[in-house]
Amino acid sequence: MVQTNQVASMRDRLRRWQAALTNQHNLWLASDPTAITDEKFAGGLAKFDQLERVYRCAVPEGCINEDGCPEASPVMCDACC
Repeated sequence: MVQTNQVASMRDRLRRWQAALTNQHNLWLASDPTAITDEKFAGGLAKFDQLERVYRCAVPEGCINEDGCPEASPVMCDACC
């Protein structure tokens, strides 16, 4: 069984991944040379997806954020897709 602190930790990690991937996407849109490669972005998105699958075993419903995923984010949790 997943502990409450483990669930909170996974949710926090998902939020950080979402913010980081959104930031990288915005850099890419701006043609910023510091943006990560498409391959690294895809790898990060895959890690986000894997972690969310584990998280959803403990928390099957609801957004990872209190007020829903940001509309401008290219990365949404399953609850907001």
